[in-house]
Amino acid sequence: MRTFILITFLVAMSLTRIVAKPINDAFALRDTTTIDTVIMNIPYPDIEILKSDSLVFQLPDSSFYAKSGKALSYEAFLYSNDTIGPLPTWITVLSDSISFSAKIKPYGIKSASYNFILKASSENSFVTDTLAIEIVNEPPILVSPLVGFVLQQGFNSIQVDISETFLSTDGDSLSYSVSSSTSSIANAALAGTVITINEGSTGQSVITVTATDGDGGEISDSFTVIIRELDKAFTFTTENTGSNGLIDSHVRSIHVENENELWIGTDNGLSIYNPSNGTWRSELKNGGRDSNKIRSIQKLPNGDKILFVERGFWLYQSNSFKYYAGKSSPGTQNIIPELGEFIDVAAVGSDNMFWAIVSTSNERMLIKLNLSTMSVEVNVPLVDVIPPFISIVLDEQDRPWIGLSRGLVHYTSSDQLVSYNQQNGLSRNEVYDVAFQNGKVYAAVNGGINVFDGSNFSIIDNPEFFQNDTKLYFDNLENLWATHNGSIYQYQETEGWKSAKLDFFGPNWGFGYPISDIKVDDQQSVWVASRWGLVKSPDINSVFASNPTVYNTFDGLPANDVFEIIKDDLGNLYFPTATNGMSKYDGKNWTWTYQTLPKSSSIWLQNTTAAYVTRNGSIWLGGAGAISATSDGGITWKSYLSNLYSPGQVPQGQDVVYDAINMANVKTITEDASNNIWVGGVHWEQDKLGLNKFDGSNWSVLKVQDGLKSVFIQELYGDSKGNIWVGYANNYNEITQINASGQMTHFAEINQSNVTKILEDATGKIWIATDSRGISVYDNGTWIKFDSQNGLLNGSVSNMVRDGLGNIWISYLPQLALGVSVYDGSEWQHFTKEFGGLPSDQINSLQVLITSGGNVGGRISATDSAGSLFLGTLSDGVGQIDISSLLNNRITGVKKKEDLAFKLFPNPADDQIQLIGAFDKSINFIIIYDVNGYVWYSADHSGESIIKLNTSNLKSGSYILQWNSVNGIQRDRFLKQ
Repeated sequence: MRTFILITFLVAMSLTRIVAKPINDAFALRDTTTIDTVIMNIPYPDIEILKSDSLVFQLPDSSFYAKSGKALSYEAFLYSNDTIGPLPTWITVLSDSISFSAKIKPYGIKSASYNFILKASSENSFVTDTLAIEIVNEPPILVSPLVGFVLQQGFNSIQVDISETFLSTDGDSLSYSVSSSTSSIANAALAGTVITINEGSTGQSVITVTATDGDGGEISDSFTVIIRELDKAFTFTTENTGSNGLIDSHVRSIHVENENELWIGTDNGLSIYNPSNGTWRSELKNGGRDSNKIRSIQKLPNGDKILFVERGFWLYQSNSFKYYAGKSSPGTQNIIPELGEFIDVAAVGSDNMFWAIVSTSNERMLIKLNLSTMSVEVNVPLVDVIPPFISIVLDEQDRPWIGLSRGLVHYTSSDQLVSYNQQNGLSRNEVYDVAFQNGKVYAAVNGGINVFDGSNFSIIDNPEFFQNDTKLYFDNLENLWATHNGSIYQYQETEGWKSAKLDFFGPNWGFGYPISDIKVDDQQSVWVASRWGLVKSPDINSVFASNPTVYNTFDGLPANDVFEIIKDDLGNLYFPTATNGMSKYDGKNWTWTYQTLPKSSSIWLQNTTAAYVTRNGSIWLGGAGAISATSDGGITWKSYLSNLYSPGQVPQGQDVVYDAINMANVKTITEDASNNIWVGGVHWEQDKLGLNKFDGSNWSVLKVQDGLKSVFIQELYGDSKGNIWVGYANNYNEITQINASGQMTHFAEINQSNVTKILEDATGKIWIATDSRGISVYDNGTWIKFDSQNGLLNGSVSNMVRDGLGNIWISYLPQLALGVSVYDGSEWQHFTKEFGGLPSDQINSLQVLITSGGNVGGRISATDSAGSLFLGTLSDGVGQIDISSLLNNRITGVKKKEDLAFKLFPNPADDQIQLIGAFDKSINFIIIYDVNGYVWYSADHSGESIIKLNTSNLKSGSYILQWNSVNGIQRDRFLKQ
């Protein structure tokens, strides 16, 4: 067989082959009467090409020629079943050449051998030849390997989404099948791309998933499901912070879904209460500060719900949540740039229009967003309006009224901004909250409520309103409610004001946290949201007559964000939180929350950032500009203040010591072998900072001039030999050892990273964990390194503890959601929520206690018991797992996520390319630049396993693509056609 095509341009065709053919070909068709006039000069080979590749070729002038020397014209046809037909759409004849040229792009067609005829003509003479193009199918590939599950009896069913598990790189649609090795243990059913695993009996079953591309290619992957009896290895001290179900005590918003559910927005996500059966469930628990601090919940006209957070909103439709954010949230799939960096206030009208004031590029904008189309219809700069913007409400025309620090602003139906202040009717300029009822606008101000009827202002006096925490609300009976300074008020024209002080919260209410929301349901129950929980009064009158029911989290942890877990030698655990105090757990009972801590000058902490328990049982808490200690279980405290505070700023007494430490924020506390306390931290003025030491009577300080490499100290650790190890902040290269005599030795092993934890193992080796470079282990002069290349899931390690058998347990930065890893002296094992039964994959803190006779023990030494692993999570409270049971029941057969070979397709590219590979999970910055170094594209694609890039704006030519892989920065070339 002879072919008519000479390949002169072949790009990135790793699997494209040229197949030699004999010159004589039964398919060749020639006009023998004119063969001497038009000549085929050279026979050409057939082509073999993958469906995912493409090929551009051009026929040289010398391939065919006419004896007369005249120019030739060309035609090409598909030849199938002895029939000549037009070319298929995946072969395009190019018209920009004087010779014959074409492009082959078989993406998405069936694999086969296709025969073509080329006709070269000159006047009435022509010659033909045939070409066979073999299209080769690529089977599907595995993109994201499936992982195993350890499940407790009673889970009923779980679902696994496989929509991004496999991929066809050559355009085929995939179909799936699933099977279970033991369906009586775990039965697997498939619907679309979702596998439902139904509970059977205890035991182990292997679930196998097969993807088929319909063109002869298929691939399978398997994962193991273990269903086990409920035992102590997988039970938790508390799932959330309180047995009543609230995910967090800081309640910001309430939505009453009448006769159905109560939606409660907190600082840590959404709690939903079903009053008919008294059950709770939590949603959105693992978001960050930007996306799970729910400030307002509203029901839309179609029954959907919208939940406002700091940088965007959640839309609840069809029993699922979708998050929308502005340009400041690059990791969000649903970006609406006009939402800006922050949402100040927002409301939704009866026309499904979303109004909000947003902060964007250092200015405030009033926007109107159509929630049906997600298009912005109004985007008005508020150039003459002075923030802060405190509240927004919509009138009967669904137009916004905005309360702010300098008056009241109305955006009218004629798209004009109209301002009201003391010069044109308001009694005071600062508006605390705004409500609308029966054609009137109500504005809470200092001294009462201004009422605007469209023409004039009147006032409902209330001299108790004096600060900006006043909230207004009209119930469905048109009663006016207000909250202010820890009190609830109700106003009726005939009876005036009623009020009730919410003093049932105890002494904590003296901290001055305001009420954040109030709602009345159809049964006339009154619900109140506050910093200290959720309050329910059974009816309106009982609000002012009796104490209500309080829902909060004080029967366990004071908050879910446990940043550290510490322990004493008497069998007690302590769980400090950043802003809500600390709880004590003795192995059986929770006691001593922030609610019962003394509120006097004997303890002075604005927040808590560091905690430590000494060998003699004293508890030290460090925070913003101060450190406080108690030696009697929290009854009395002594506080040592930073040099930030001036005399008299804090009530001074024998329990408050001024100018004791010199740092703005305490970051770390430890103890040396002589029972001296060492404190490190940060300060914005370097000359005022150092490493602080307390000998029980006096404070001293070490600075750079004394030998320290830096005074920005992130971590301290006192080892068994009497040394203090100092880890620095600000990506410093070195770590310092201070021996008992004060001599300093510096080690340059940290390689520009922050030290997060330091630990001594059972053999005396010092382990140093960092936030980006893994773990370095010091062994009497030598160093060993652990990172993502030799055992760790990621180099960003945040916590590290040792159990009673000498195993080292670590967790990673919480936002990575990688669970925990353990090193047994020879290899690393990894455990997650799905594979191992952790309460969460986002771990804030770790601690280990030895279990003996049902009681927790103190500091760990090598024993025959591994103990219990306590995990403080980002937003799911604290979990407790028996270590030996977990290790003995680990699944060894579940595959690890192996590195996948990088693939870029199609290449050459048209308007889009796709990338798959072993990308770095923590950061993956994609750059496309040309051979001259000009950057055409750059964007952060961290966390994506399949990346699609628009290349329509690239000019034809060669480009270099750069990405972050698990092995560092990688590059590859591609051609743009």
